[in-house]
Amino acid sequence: MPPAALALVDAVFQLALHHDRRARKAHAADPGHAPRRVQAHVLGPLEDEFNYIRVDIQFEGAASSNLSVTIDLDNQRLLAPQVGLGELSLGRSGIARLIGELEAWCYRALPVEEPEAKASTNTDVETTLKP
Repeated sequence: MPPAALALVDAVFQLALHHDRRARKAHAADPGHAPRRVQAHVLGPLEDEFNYIRVDIQFEGAASSNLSVTIDLDNQRLLAPQVGLGELSLGRSGIARLIGELEAWCYRALPVEEPEAKASTNTDVETTLKP
């Protein structure tokens, strides 16, 4: 397997771990929210194309969704029509662009929770300036 394909698989698993931690922290902070899980799976070789490997990212929970990217090993390309990229080269620039799109997709699927503004408890503190 080309090193770039291994790098992509590693990056996708790191992305899934990061967003799974975010989902768990959000649920721990507010148990009223439905628990969510983020998982990555590598499948391959695919039955119809022995030189294709598929990488899936799945969000499980209230609104489940998934995304698949196919790695074409023979032609050294990434196929990612679900994120609007179509075909990219299996190289640094293609991987970087794909990971950026996957990251954006993950943040849309699991938005950042804005912490509620807490009132300051130090409103009675006096500041004395000494000459």
